[in-house]
Amino acid sequence: MSSHEYLTHDGGSKTEEARTLLRVADNVHVYQFPFSTAPGTPPDRLQVLQQAFVKTLRDPELITEAKKADLEIAPIDGPTTAKTFNGLYELPPTLIARLKELLIPKR
Repeated sequence: MSSHEYLTHDGGSKTEEARTLLRVADNVHVYQFPFSTAPGTPPDRLQVLQQAFVKTLRDPELITEAKKADLEIAPIDGPTTAKTFNGLYELPPTLIARLKELLIPKR
């Protein structure tokens, strides 16, 4: 498959399916290292952990040190991450089949 099947001449998506496929593919790169907690973590504790995590990753000293090490830090908050991952479970079976066709190497 080539990108011309999914993209218009100006880089836009041709169809809703193409937009979804590109969004899912992009999420693979955006959410490279997600963190999670154990199932059943109390909501108040989860909220504290999420806030502390994002606050830490936005700390100016940490960002300065990361830049010195040529590391990119781009934190995404917990609710946004959860919404993205939950959306994967809502994909229609036809789109999941198409993703498998495109992403799983042929033997």
